[in-house]
Amino acid sequence: MATATELPINTSATALDMANEIFGSGMVVNSATYSGDAASSGTYSNGDIVSPFATPGDTGVILSTGNAVNFTNSDGTANTNQSGGTSTITVGGIDGDADFNALATGSSFDAAFLEMTFTPTGDTLTLDFVLNSEESPTL
Repeated sequence: MATATELPINTSATALDMANEIFGSGMVVNSATYSGDAASSGTYSNGDIVSPFATPGDTGVILSTGNAVNFTNSDGTANTNQSGGTSTITVGGIDGDADFNALATGSSFDAAFLEMTFTPTGDTLTLDFVLNSEESPTL
């Protein structure tokens, strides 16, 4: 069984920091805004070592409906997220966003989202995303 190790997450990252982390070189980020609880977003590092099956790369951005730093845990045991009832609650998430409600065909809660405008400096854009849910624990 996997040993639980904490993914380093910088929850002090600004919207612009996160946008630049997503796009890297080859893209000029013109603006970026983040909406959601301050604890629900950040940039991460060491993804290839700590959480290679859940992160698309060694560094990136995490957006969560809970506390981003609780994505993994750091107790050093095999106590990874094995339960659909494991959760953290934030108070500043966005409830009832019209776009999310339309996608969910119902009410949405605790949303965290990053909106960006950018100008490409090349002719190709490639992004890797991972969608995960605490309701579907990784075994």
